[in-house]
Amino acid sequence: MRKFTRASSLVAVFVASVLSVMGAAPYAGAEAKPAATVQPQKEQAGYTIEVAGVRYSPVQPKAIWAACGMNDPVGKVVRTFPRNGAPGAGGNSNLLCGTEGFGYRHIKARHMQDWQNLAGVVGSDWRSFTDWAVEQILKAPEPGSPVYDKARDTWTYRAPVQIRDSNGRVVDTYRPIVAIANQDQKIITAYPAR
Repeated sequence: MRKFTRASSLVAVFVASVLSVMGAAPYAGAEAKPAATVQPQKEQAGYTIEVAGVRYSPVQPKAIWAACGMNDPVGKVVRTFPRNGAPGAGGNSNLLCGTEGFGYRHIKARHMQDWQNLAGVVGSDWRSFTDWAVEQILKAPEPGSPVYDKARDTWTYRAPVQIRDSNGRVVDTYRPIVAIANQDQKIITAYPAR
């Protein structure tokens, strides 16, 4: 009987694991996430988002981001973005795994939901949309951008992100911030702002 019980337990754990991976049920011991963070944003029919005349498409090829696991080093490069404007009038900025204070880990912990709220307007996910927005903002910053912040020794890049209705009218505008370190040009943070 003991072998049967152990086998039954193993089968039950296996089935629960498979269902968990498929999203059908949480696996044993998993923390339940609040419904608000699990449910995807509904796409608002007919809306588009543009930065500097470039329209976002959720079906465009996605840039590859390196994984940032718990044990990956702070300096691991997640993605390199081309940049126009100061510092150095162009070049590249790296998004590093970082810490709670900068880079991918910071953006994910502090600003992921902000990006998801904006991405949900066009039925996208936060990571794909953030990648596209950061790339467009660094390639085509608004006039007068970037601005140097002496206290933080960073450059702040901004550009209007316009949400348009099905008739092409601008119904909302954000001006996300992408902060770049002056010394090594790494990305400190990126978040939607008004």
